[in-house]
Amino acid sequence: MENTPRGGDLGSSSRTTNDTARQVKETVRDTTQQVASAAKEQARSAYEQKKNVVFTEVGNLASALRDVGSRLRSDNGGSMAAQLTDRVAERLEAVSTQLSGKDLDGIVRDVESFGRRNPAVFLGAAAALGFLAIRFVKSSARPSFDDEWTSSVSQTDIASSRSPLVSHAEEL
Repeated sequence: MENTPRGGDLGSSSRTTNDTARQVKETVRDTTQQVASAAKEQARSAYEQKKNVVFTEVGNLASALRDVGSRLRSDNGGSMAAQLTDRVAERLEAVSTQLSGKDLDGIVRDVESFGRRNPAVFLGAAAALGFLAIRFVKSSARPSFDDEWTSSVSQTDIASSRSPLVSHAEEL
């Protein structure tokens, strides 16, 4: 009978476990909030540092497209390609102007609202960006051992590594 715990001991053990679980939960929640806050702040800082460079480059791209459009117009007399390049240049300038005055949170809100209004276009653009990112990562990654081995072994190496019996049979 001495080995059975008393009801009071079991209750206090349960309370201690619940208190510990609650403390762990609060600690995890606080740590997660701190990490998320630090990541957001780092993203905002990086955006602010790079935003002027990006918008300048977008402006340069729009200007180059306008030049191409004017050349196409002078060569082909108002061709469809000239009109298309002018429209793309106008869109780039409009987007650049609209986004240059916004902070990162405003841009995120705009992207979210665009995604809600045009979910198919948003998902298509997200998939295209994902494919481009994968291609970029693959092209910038170091070659694997298999790639290096297969590129270093040529067809002549494979032919010369044949078995003498196969080589002799081919001569017959």
